[in-house]
Amino acid sequence: MDTDHPDRPIEVVIKLNGRDLGIAIANREREDLKNQKGFGNGRHGFIYRFDYPIPLNLIAEVTVEFLVNRAILPPGPLKITAVKELEVHQASACANQAASSPLLITTMGRSGGTMVMEKVGAHPNVILADVYPYETRILGYYTAAYRALISPSDHDNSLHPDDLVQSNLRLGFNPYFHAEQEWRYNTPEFMYDFFEVVAPGHISQAFFSLVSDYYARRSALAGKSPLYFIEKCGVDDPARYISRVIFPGTRELILLRHPRDVICSQMAFWGTDFRASLMGMATAAEAMMLIKQSVRQDTLFMRYEDIIETPESCGNEVARFLELPLPVDFSSEGRETIRSVHATTKSASASMGRWRQDLSDSQKADCSRILGEYEEFFGYSAC
Repeated sequence: MDTDHPDRPIEVVIKLNGRDLGIAIANREREDLKNQKGFGNGRHGFIYRFDYPIPLNLIAEVTVEFLVNRAILPPGPLKITAVKELEVHQASACANQAASSPLLITTMGRSGGTMVMEKVGAHPNVILADVYPYETRILGYYTAAYRALISPSDHDNSLHPDDLVQSNLRLGFNPYFHAEQEWRYNTPEFMYDFFEVVAPGHISQAFFSLVSDYYARRSALAGKSPLYFIEKCGVDDPARYISRVIFPGTRELILLRHPRDVICSQMAFWGTDFRASLMGMATAAEAMMLIKQSVRQDTLFMRYEDIIETPESCGNEVARFLELPLPVDFSSEGRETIRSVHATTKSASASMGRWRQDLSDSQKADCSRILGEYEEFFGYSAC
Protein backbone atom coordinates (compact mmCIF):
# COMPACT_ATOMS: atom_id res chain seq x y z
CA MET A 1 0.00 0.00 0.00
CA ASP A 2 1.06 3.56 -0.71
CA THR A 3 0.43 5.34 2.59
CA ASP A 4 0.18 8.72 0.81
CA HIS A 5 -2.48 7.34 -1.54
CA PRO A 6 -4.16 4.47 0.34
CA ASP A 7 -6.76 3.82 -2.39
CA ARG A 8 -4.26 3.57 -5.21
CA PRO A 9 -3.42 -0.02 -6.28
CA ILE A 10 0.22 -1.05 -6.12
CA GLU A 11 2.01 -3.21 -8.70
CA VAL A 12 4.30 -6.00 -7.52
CA VAL A 13 6.83 -8.12 -9.38
CA ILE A 14 6.94 -11.89 -8.85
CA LYS A 15 10.38 -13.46 -9.20
CA LEU A 16 11.46 -17.11 -9.38
CA ASN A 17 15.04 -17.92 -8.49
CA GLY A 18 16.04 -14.31 -9.06
CA ARG A 19 14.31 -13.89 -12.44
CA ASP A 20 11.25 -11.76 -13.13
CA LEU A 21 8.20 -13.84 -14.03
CA GLY A 22 5.41 -11.29 -14.16
CA ILE A 23 3.54 -8.43 -12.55
CA ALA A 24 0.44 -8.55 -10.37
CA ILE A 25 -1.76 -5.62 -9.34
CA ALA A 26 -2.68 -5.51 -5.65
CA ASN A 27 -6.27 -4.38 -6.15
CA ARG A 28 -8.21 -7.29 -4.67
CA GLU A 29 -10.43 -6.75 -1.65
CA ARG A 30 -9.14 -8.03 1.67
CA GLU A 31 -11.71 -8.60 4.38
CA ASP A 32 -9.14 -8.01 7.12
CA LEU A 33 -8.34 -4.51 5.81
CA LYS A 34 -11.49 -2.95 4.38
CA ASN A 35 -12.95 -1.87 7.72
CA GLN A 36 -9.68 -0.78 9.34
CA LYS A 37 -8.58 2.81 9.41
CA GLY A 38 -5.57 3.81 7.37
CA PHE A 39 -6.00 1.20 4.65
CA GLY A 40 -8.26 3.17 2.31
CA ASN A 41 -10.76 0.95 0.54
CA GLY A 42 -8.92 -2.19 1.70
CA ARG A 43 -8.24 -3.41 -1.85
CA HIS A 44 -4.60 -4.32 -1.40
CA GLY A 45 -4.52 -8.07 -2.02
CA PHE A 46 -3.17 -9.78 -5.12
CA ILE A 47 -3.09 -13.21 -6.76
CA TYR A 48 -0.43 -14.42 -9.17
CA ARG A 49 -0.79 -17.77 -10.91
CA PHE A 50 2.18 -19.40 -12.64
CA ASP A 51 1.69 -20.09 -16.36
CA TYR A 52 3.56 -23.37 -15.95
CA PRO A 53 4.09 -25.39 -12.78
CA ILE A 54 7.51 -25.24 -11.16
CA PRO A 55 9.27 -28.57 -11.90
CA LEU A 56 8.53 -31.19 -9.27
CA ASN A 57 11.14 -31.50 -6.50
CA LEU A 58 13.00 -28.37 -7.61
CA ILE A 59 13.72 -26.22 -4.58
CA ALA A 60 12.64 -22.79 -5.76
CA GLU A 61 12.87 -19.31 -4.26
CA VAL A 62 9.88 -17.06 -4.87
CA THR A 63 10.25 -13.35 -4.14
CA VAL A 64 7.74 -10.50 -4.39
CA GLU A 65 9.00 -6.95 -4.93
CA PHE A 66 7.38 -3.55 -5.24
CA LEU A 67 7.61 -2.55 -8.89
CA VAL A 68 8.23 1.12 -8.17
CA ASN A 69 11.42 0.67 -6.11
CA ARG A 70 12.13 -3.08 -6.18
CA ALA A 71 11.96 -3.32 -2.40
CA ILE A 72 11.20 -6.87 -1.23
CA LEU A 73 7.87 -7.45 0.47
CA PRO A 74 8.17 -8.98 3.92
CA PRO A 75 8.73 -11.62 5.12
CA GLY A 76 11.20 -11.93 2.24
CA PRO A 77 12.03 -14.77 -0.17
CA LEU A 78 10.03 -17.96 0.23
CA LYS A 79 11.71 -21.31 -0.45
CA ILE A 80 9.35 -24.00 -1.64
CA THR A 81 9.39 -27.53 -2.99
CA ALA A 82 6.96 -27.42 -5.90
CA VAL A 83 4.82 -30.52 -5.36
CA LYS A 84 1.61 -28.70 -4.53
CA GLU A 85 -0.08 -28.75 -7.92
CA LEU A 86 0.42 -32.46 -8.52
CA GLU A 87 -0.99 -33.25 -5.08
CA VAL A 88 -4.14 -31.27 -5.85
CA HIS A 89 -4.95 -33.61 -8.72
CA GLN A 90 -3.50 -36.79 -7.26
CA ALA A 91 -6.76 -37.90 -5.64
CA SER A 92 -8.42 -38.17 -9.04
CA ALA A 93 -5.32 -39.30 -10.90
CA CYS A 94 -4.40 -42.15 -8.57
CA ALA A 95 -7.37 -44.14 -9.87
CA ASN A 96 -5.85 -44.07 -13.36
CA GLN A 97 -3.97 -47.34 -13.40
CA ALA A 98 -3.34 -47.97 -17.09
CA ALA A 99 -2.45 -51.24 -18.72
CA SER A 100 0.29 -49.16 -20.35
CA SER A 101 1.84 -45.89 -19.23
CA PRO A 102 3.34 -43.02 -21.24
CA LEU A 103 7.01 -42.99 -22.10
CA LEU A 104 7.89 -39.49 -23.27
CA ILE A 105 10.95 -39.11 -25.49
CA THR A 106 11.88 -35.50 -24.78
CA THR A 107 14.43 -33.89 -27.06
CA MET A 108 15.50 -30.80 -28.91
CA GLY A 109 14.75 -31.26 -32.62
CA ARG A 110 17.43 -33.21 -34.52
CA SER A 111 18.86 -34.82 -31.40
CA GLY A 112 18.28 -38.43 -32.45
CA GLY A 113 14.73 -38.68 -31.18
CA THR A 114 13.41 -40.45 -34.28
CA MET A 115 16.11 -43.10 -34.07
CA VAL A 116 15.39 -43.67 -30.38
CA MET A 117 11.65 -43.86 -31.07
CA GLU A 118 12.27 -46.54 -33.69
CA LYS A 119 14.51 -48.64 -31.46
CA VAL A 120 12.50 -48.35 -28.24
CA GLY A 121 9.23 -48.75 -30.12
CA ALA A 122 10.45 -52.08 -31.52
CA HIS A 123 10.61 -53.51 -27.99
CA PRO A 124 7.88 -56.12 -27.38
CA ASN A 125 6.66 -54.23 -24.28
CA VAL A 126 6.35 -50.82 -25.98
CA ILE A 127 3.82 -49.55 -28.53
CA LEU A 128 4.07 -46.58 -30.91
CA ALA A 129 1.22 -44.42 -32.14
CA ASP A 130 2.16 -44.87 -35.80
CA VAL A 131 5.03 -45.54 -38.22
CA TYR A 132 7.90 -43.25 -39.21
CA PRO A 133 8.22 -40.36 -38.48
CA TYR A 134 6.28 -41.19 -35.29
CA GLU A 135 4.66 -37.77 -35.04
CA THR A 136 1.12 -38.85 -34.11
CA ARG A 137 0.75 -37.56 -30.56
CA ILE A 138 -2.57 -38.67 -29.09
CA LEU A 139 -1.47 -37.94 -25.53
CA GLY A 140 0.04 -34.65 -26.70
CA TYR A 141 -3.26 -33.57 -28.22
CA TYR A 142 -5.36 -34.36 -25.17
CA THR A 143 -2.88 -32.82 -22.75
CA ALA A 144 -3.09 -29.60 -24.79
CA ALA A 145 -6.89 -29.79 -24.56
CA TYR A 146 -6.64 -30.46 -20.81
CA ARG A 147 -4.50 -27.36 -20.32
CA ALA A 148 -6.98 -25.19 -22.22
CA LEU A 149 -9.99 -26.52 -20.34
CA ILE A 150 -8.59 -26.04 -16.84
CA SER A 151 -6.60 -22.81 -17.33
CA PRO A 152 -7.88 -19.50 -15.95
CA SER A 153 -9.32 -17.24 -18.59
CA ASP A 154 -7.19 -14.83 -20.58
CA HIS A 155 -9.73 -12.36 -21.95
CA ASP A 156 -7.11 -10.53 -24.03
CA ASN A 157 -5.67 -13.52 -25.88
CA SER A 158 -8.24 -16.26 -25.40
CA LEU A 159 -12.01 -16.65 -25.14
CA HIS A 160 -14.25 -14.01 -23.54
CA PRO A 161 -17.61 -15.08 -22.04
CA ASP A 162 -19.44 -12.90 -24.58
CA ASP A 163 -17.76 -14.82 -27.44
CA LEU A 164 -18.69 -18.30 -26.28
CA VAL A 165 -21.50 -18.84 -28.81
CA GLN A 166 -20.09 -16.84 -31.73
CA SER A 167 -16.59 -18.35 -31.58
CA ASN A 168 -17.34 -21.76 -33.06
CA LEU A 169 -13.89 -22.36 -34.56
CA ARG A 170 -11.87 -22.27 -31.34
CA LEU A 171 -12.21 -23.08 -27.67
CA GLY A 172 -9.96 -21.01 -25.47
CA PHE A 173 -9.18 -21.02 -21.77
CA ASN A 174 -12.16 -21.34 -19.44
CA PRO A 175 -13.86 -17.91 -19.68
CA TYR A 176 -15.66 -18.34 -16.36
CA PHE A 177 -12.51 -19.12 -14.38
CA HIS A 178 -11.35 -15.54 -13.90
CA ALA A 179 -11.13 -13.05 -11.07
CA GLU A 180 -13.67 -10.87 -12.86
CA GLN A 181 -16.17 -13.75 -12.65
CA GLU A 182 -16.07 -14.15 -8.85
CA TRP A 183 -19.35 -12.26 -8.53
CA ARG A 184 -21.15 -15.18 -10.17
CA TYR A 185 -20.46 -17.44 -7.20
CA ASN A 186 -21.43 -17.30 -3.55
CA THR A 187 -17.79 -17.12 -2.59
CA PRO A 188 -14.55 -16.89 -4.58
CA GLU A 189 -13.46 -20.13 -2.89
CA PHE A 190 -16.29 -22.00 -4.65
CA MET A 191 -14.98 -20.98 -8.08
CA TYR A 192 -11.37 -21.87 -7.33
CA ASP A 193 -12.23 -25.19 -5.70
CA PHE A 194 -14.47 -26.26 -8.59
CA PHE A 195 -12.24 -25.21 -11.47
CA GLU A 196 -8.89 -26.09 -9.85
CA VAL A 197 -9.82 -29.39 -8.20
CA VAL A 198 -13.21 -30.82 -9.22
CA ALA A 199 -13.17 -30.06 -12.97
CA PRO A 200 -9.58 -31.26 -13.55
CA GLY A 201 -10.45 -34.54 -11.86
CA HIS A 202 -13.36 -35.21 -14.23
CA ILE A 203 -11.41 -34.12 -17.30
CA SER A 204 -8.32 -36.18 -16.45
CA GLN A 205 -10.46 -39.29 -16.07
CA ALA A 206 -12.10 -38.72 -19.47
CA PHE A 207 -8.83 -38.09 -21.29
CA PHE A 208 -7.19 -41.02 -19.52
CA SER A 209 -9.89 -43.29 -20.94
CA LEU A 210 -9.57 -41.88 -24.45
CA VAL A 211 -5.79 -42.16 -24.67
CA SER A 212 -5.76 -45.60 -23.06
CA ASP A 213 -8.42 -46.84 -25.47
CA TYR A 214 -6.43 -45.59 -28.48
CA TYR A 215 -3.26 -47.39 -27.44
CA ALA A 216 -5.15 -50.53 -26.42
CA ARG A 217 -6.54 -50.72 -29.96
CA ARG A 218 -3.10 -50.05 -31.48
CA SER A 219 -1.66 -52.79 -29.27
CA ALA A 220 -4.30 -55.27 -30.39
CA LEU A 221 -3.50 -54.56 -34.05
CA ALA A 222 0.22 -55.00 -33.38
CA GLY A 223 -0.28 -58.14 -31.31
CA LYS A 224 1.44 -56.59 -28.29
CA SER A 225 0.70 -56.36 -24.57
CA PRO A 226 2.79 -53.28 -23.82
CA LEU A 227 3.83 -51.78 -20.53
CA TYR A 228 4.39 -48.39 -22.19
CA PHE A 229 3.21 -46.35 -25.13
CA ILE A 230 5.74 -43.90 -26.51
CA GLU A 231 5.39 -40.34 -27.83
CA LYS A 232 7.76 -37.53 -28.73
CA CYS A 233 7.80 -34.44 -26.54
CA GLY A 234 9.50 -31.03 -26.59
CA VAL A 235 11.33 -29.54 -23.63
CA ASP A 236 8.71 -26.80 -23.25
CA ASP A 237 5.73 -29.01 -24.09
CA PRO A 238 2.80 -28.88 -21.59
CA ALA A 239 2.52 -32.64 -22.08
CA ARG A 240 5.60 -33.05 -19.88
CA TYR A 241 3.75 -32.13 -16.70
CA ILE A 242 0.11 -32.71 -17.67
CA SER A 243 0.76 -36.33 -18.67
CA ARG A 244 1.89 -36.96 -15.10
CA VAL A 245 -1.45 -35.68 -13.83
CA ILE A 246 -3.48 -37.92 -16.15
CA PHE A 247 -1.07 -40.90 -16.03
CA PRO A 248 0.77 -41.13 -12.69
CA GLY A 249 2.98 -43.87 -14.13
CA THR A 250 4.52 -41.57 -16.76
CA ARG A 251 8.22 -42.07 -17.50
CA GLU A 252 10.43 -39.65 -19.42
CA LEU A 253 13.59 -40.33 -21.40
CA ILE A 254 15.39 -37.06 -22.09
CA LEU A 255 17.77 -37.32 -25.00
CA LEU A 256 20.82 -35.07 -25.07
CA ARG A 257 23.16 -34.35 -27.96
CA HIS A 258 26.08 -32.00 -28.39
CA PRO A 259 24.30 -28.69 -29.05
CA ARG A 260 26.66 -27.70 -31.85
CA ASP A 261 25.94 -30.92 -33.71
CA VAL A 262 22.22 -30.28 -33.21
CA ILE A 263 22.60 -26.84 -34.80
CA CYS A 264 24.48 -28.33 -37.76
CA SER A 265 21.81 -30.98 -38.26
CA GLN A 266 19.02 -28.40 -38.07
CA MET A 267 20.70 -26.22 -40.68
CA ALA A 268 21.27 -29.21 -42.98
CA PHE A 269 17.84 -30.84 -42.62
CA TRP A 270 15.53 -27.83 -42.24
CA GLY A 271 17.65 -25.09 -43.80
CA THR A 272 17.49 -23.15 -40.55
CA ASP A 273 19.55 -19.99 -40.16
CA PHE A 274 22.49 -20.40 -37.75
CA ARG A 275 21.42 -17.51 -35.54
CA ALA A 276 17.85 -18.82 -35.28
CA SER A 277 19.08 -22.31 -34.37
CA LEU A 278 21.51 -20.92 -31.81
CA MET A 279 18.83 -18.85 -30.07
CA GLY A 280 16.41 -21.75 -30.07
CA MET A 281 19.10 -23.98 -28.66
CA ALA A 282 19.86 -21.46 -25.91
CA THR A 283 16.22 -21.48 -24.77
CA ALA A 284 16.02 -25.27 -24.86
CA ALA A 285 19.37 -25.62 -23.07
CA GLU A 286 18.13 -23.54 -20.16
CA ALA A 287 15.05 -25.76 -19.89
CA MET A 288 17.18 -28.91 -20.01
CA MET A 289 19.35 -27.73 -17.13
CA LEU A 290 16.28 -26.85 -15.07
CA ILE A 291 14.81 -30.31 -15.68
CA LYS A 292 18.08 -31.95 -14.66
CA GLN A 293 18.16 -29.97 -11.42
CA SER A 294 14.73 -31.27 -10.44
CA VAL A 295 16.21 -34.77 -9.88
CA ARG A 296 13.07 -36.76 -10.74
CA GLN A 297 12.97 -40.52 -10.22
CA ASP A 298 10.71 -40.94 -13.27
CA THR A 299 13.19 -39.26 -15.62
CA LEU A 300 16.27 -40.67 -17.32
CA PHE A 301 18.85 -38.52 -19.14
CA MET A 302 20.74 -40.19 -21.97
CA ARG A 303 23.25 -38.87 -24.48
CA TYR A 304 22.92 -39.53 -28.20
CA GLU A 305 26.66 -40.09 -28.40
CA ASP A 306 26.51 -42.81 -25.74
CA ILE A 307 23.74 -44.64 -27.60
CA ILE A 308 25.88 -44.70 -30.77
CA GLU A 309 29.13 -45.69 -29.05
CA THR A 310 27.82 -48.06 -26.33
CA PRO A 311 24.40 -49.28 -27.53
CA GLU A 312 24.31 -52.41 -25.38
CA SER A 313 25.02 -50.52 -22.16
CA CYS A 314 22.37 -47.90 -22.99
CA GLY A 315 19.83 -50.57 -23.91
CA ASN A 316 20.31 -52.23 -20.52
CA GLU A 317 20.06 -48.89 -18.73
CA VAL A 318 16.73 -48.07 -20.39
CA ALA A 319 15.42 -51.54 -19.54
CA ARG A 320 16.33 -51.07 -15.88
CA PHE A 321 14.75 -47.63 -15.82
CA LEU A 322 11.49 -48.93 -17.31
CA GLU A 323 11.65 -52.29 -15.50
CA LEU A 324 11.41 -54.14 -18.80
CA PRO A 325 12.13 -57.89 -18.91
CA LEU A 326 14.34 -57.50 -22.01
CA PRO A 327 16.90 -54.80 -22.93
CA VAL A 328 16.24 -52.27 -25.68
CA ASP A 329 18.20 -53.06 -28.83
CA PHE A 330 20.12 -49.92 -29.78
CA SER A 331 22.40 -51.76 -32.19
CA SER A 332 22.87 -50.39 -35.70
CA GLU A 333 20.90 -53.24 -37.30
CA GLY A 334 17.70 -51.91 -38.83
CA ARG A 335 18.65 -48.27 -38.42
CA GLU A 336 19.08 -47.83 -42.17
CA THR A 337 15.30 -47.94 -42.57
CA ILE A 338 15.15 -44.30 -41.58
CA ARG A 339 18.67 -43.05 -42.34
CA SER A 340 18.01 -42.68 -46.05
CA VAL A 341 15.28 -40.09 -45.48
CA HIS A 342 16.14 -38.68 -42.09
CA ALA A 343 19.90 -38.48 -41.69
CA THR A 344 22.18 -35.67 -42.87
CA THR A 345 25.48 -37.55 -42.58
CA LYS A 346 26.76 -40.78 -44.13
CA SER A 347 26.83 -42.61 -40.81
CA ALA A 348 25.89 -42.18 -37.17
CA SER A 349 29.55 -41.89 -36.19
CA ALA A 350 30.00 -39.10 -38.75
CA SER A 351 27.19 -37.16 -37.07
CA MET A 352 29.23 -36.80 -33.88
CA GLY A 353 31.60 -33.85 -33.82
CA ARG A 354 30.50 -32.63 -37.24
CA TRP A 355 30.45 -29.10 -35.88
CA ARG A 356 34.24 -28.94 -36.07
CA GLN A 357 34.04 -28.93 -39.88
CA ASP A 358 30.56 -27.47 -40.42
CA LEU A 359 30.81 -24.35 -38.27
CA SER A 360 33.02 -21.33 -38.92
CA ASP A 361 35.36 -19.96 -36.26
CA SER A 362 33.00 -17.09 -35.50
CA GLN A 363 30.06 -19.48 -35.17
CA LYS A 364 32.06 -21.67 -32.80
CA ALA A 365 32.85 -18.58 -30.73
CA ASP A 366 29.16 -17.69 -30.59
CA CYS A 367 28.35 -21.21 -29.41
CA SER A 368 30.99 -21.02 -26.68
CA ARG A 369 29.64 -17.68 -25.48
CA ILE A 370 25.95 -18.61 -25.48
CA LEU A 371 25.98 -22.38 -24.87
CA GLY A 372 29.13 -22.74 -22.79
CA GLU A 373 27.30 -23.21 -19.50
CA TYR A 374 25.07 -25.92 -20.98
CA GLU A 375 27.98 -27.73 -22.61
CA GLU A 376 29.92 -27.80 -19.36
CA PHE A 377 26.83 -28.81 -17.35
CA PHE A 378 26.26 -31.92 -19.47
CA GLY A 379 29.91 -32.79 -20.06
CA TYR A 380 30.23 -31.53 -23.62
CA SER A 381 32.76 -28.76 -23.04
CA ALA A 382 35.74 -30.94 -23.99
CA CYS A 383 34.04 -32.76 -26.88
